[in-house]
Amino acid sequence: MKELLAKIERQLARLEKIQSEMQRLAEQMPLQEAQSEPSPLPLTPAEMRVFREVVQGWTNKQISDHLYVSPRTVQTHLSSILNKLNLENRSQLVRFAYENGYEKPMDLS
Repeated sequence: MKELLAKIERQLARLEKIQSEMQRLAEQMPLQEAQSEPSPLPLTPAEMRVFREVVQGWTNKQISDHLYVSPRTVQTHLSSILNKLNLENRSQLVRFAYENGYEKPMDLS
């Protein structure tokens, strides 16, 4: 009976060492983003399409041609996006996109 108790105590001590080592390793690992995908933006579907095109680096004219809307509509959506995200210009918008995980999607065309 004493042998069994000694084995159990050794196993518990071993488990405590393993647990402390795992905790130490977890603390040393760089923090990863909690989400694999960025959180949704407070944008309409049309604004989201313009957002993605701006992140691609396209001009308002190129975006309007691609989305079949007028350049003025693109500008209206862009103004709304900047306002909703508290940004001042498209450069800040692109930076915001990259910093928050809205990276440039691969061109599939």
